[in-house]
Amino acid sequence: MNTNYQILKLSNGENIICDIKDQNEDGVILEVTSPLKMDVMSRVTKEGIQEGLALTRWVQPFTDEKDIPINKATIVTMVPASL
Repeated sequence: MNTNYQILKLSNGENIICDIKDQNEDGVILEVTSPLKMDVMSRVTKEGIQEGLALTRWVQPFTDEKDIPINKATIVTMVPASL
């Protein structure tokens, strides 16, 4: 299975990680699968403040669709995810 995991910074401030499947012929819509919203969480420990990453489902709690279209105009930047 071929995957292309990318991190997208959206114009509304959200960061999502997803598998880019396809884009439509005119290049306006990006088709993504398994989008997860990324939130950095800080907590105080005995050693000081530590940051962690929380991943939550982005759209799937509200739909049964597997592939989600995203308008490219809402994407500020897109970078490959580190594996």
